[in-house]
Amino acid sequence: MPKKIILIEDDPSNLDALTLALTCNQYQVFGFLNGMQMIESIRSIIPDMIIIDIMLGYEDGRKLCSMIRETPDISHLPVILTSVNSNISAIRDCQADAFIEKPFDIDEMYRLIESHMLIM
Repeated sequence: MPKKIILIEDDPSNLDALTLALTCNQYQVFGFLNGMQMIESIRSIIPDMIIIDIMLGYEDGRKLCSMIRETPDISHLPVILTSVNSNISAIRDCQADAFIEKPFDIDEMYRLIESHMLIM
């Protein structure tokens, strides 16, 4: 059974590109353009991982990450934050598992995903 990844990215072309790349690597991807869509669907999807862009237009991906960490039944899920701005303190502030700066090499993203799914 393929691992499920929730991907939150407000740029539709970035969302499509990363969804395609992850799907080609045998992940089942559920893409959302904003955090509210993800919140409404997370319990029905039961993902293995969540990847969140920090800068989501009107939302802050770090706040979504903090909300995940504060919700008992989903707090264990690995969260990777992405952003064009390198800010390692962002992962400490919201307790994300990892951070990857855009633009990133897709093979680097695969390694990051796999290393955090092995921890689960």
